Amino acid sequence: MLGNDIDVYMQPLIAELKELWEKGVETYDASKNEVFMMRACLLWTISDFPGLGMLSGWNTYTGLACPSCNFDTTSLRLPFSNKWCFMGHRRFLSRGHKFRLNRVQFNGNIEDRDPQKQLSGSEILEQVKNINITFGKKPKSLDKRKRNCGKNTTTYPTQQWKKKSIFFELPYWEFNLLRHNLDVMHIEKNVCDNIIFTLVNDKDKRKDHVEARKDLQAMGIRRELWPPNDGKKFPATLFTLQKEEIDILLYTLKNVKVQMDIQATFLDVLI
Repeated sequence: MLGNDIDVYMQPLIAELKELWEKGVETYDASKNEVFMMRACLLWTISDFPGLGMLSGWNTYTGLACPSCNFDTTSLRLPFSNKWCFMGHRRFLSRGHKFRLNRVQFNGNIEDRDPQKQLSGSEILEQVKNINITFGKKPKSLDKRKRNCGKNTTTYPTQQWKKKSIFFELPYWEFNLLRHNLDVMHIEKNVCDNIIFTLVNDKDKRKDHVEARKDLQAMGIRRELWPPNDGKKFPATLFTLQKEEIDILLYTLKNVKVQMDIQATFLDVLI
């Protein structure tokens, strides 16, 4: 299913949300023994990052993947890791922060920009108002049979806004301060996995590998981490744990105990 196709299945939901907002539904209040007209609205969506792309219409697979930064995203295509790297985080620091002036540890430049402007729903709607939406599969090329000859004349250029989100049919959606949320669970798991496997230097799942070191060399930063010419073995980092340290880390994680204050509160309420 293409990202745009989800809007086809969401049309009944949008119709019901519009009715809840504009007309309301009769609801019985047992405490007062009376019927009242209940109205409701959708505050935001919650999804993982690819889901956010499908719901909002913003293309999350390019160098402009951040929907909040919009077209003011700072990104770099890593030639060896073959991934997008986003380098503009220092612009969110205070003006006098020392990291803003640190060239060597970051991207080789100082950072003197202000944070990106947070666009309103009205500004987003202005960007997407003239986008033509195509549901279903992309049309097949008339020259499809020529692929065996190495010729395919059909190309589909990358489009940053893939559609105008169906949620803009809700009369209040344009004015919501926050329209799409990211599911914290997915972010926490992915970040935790990457950090742990990099710390313990897992050769299959770590993010500190020879391609990453070559990318640092291509960027001209962190010279002490560049791989040797043979590319087979590279120096360890300060955060790479030794075997004894890994044992301590794993033992600590295995035996960590979390006080469930929230769960206890819920139990008190139920009792």
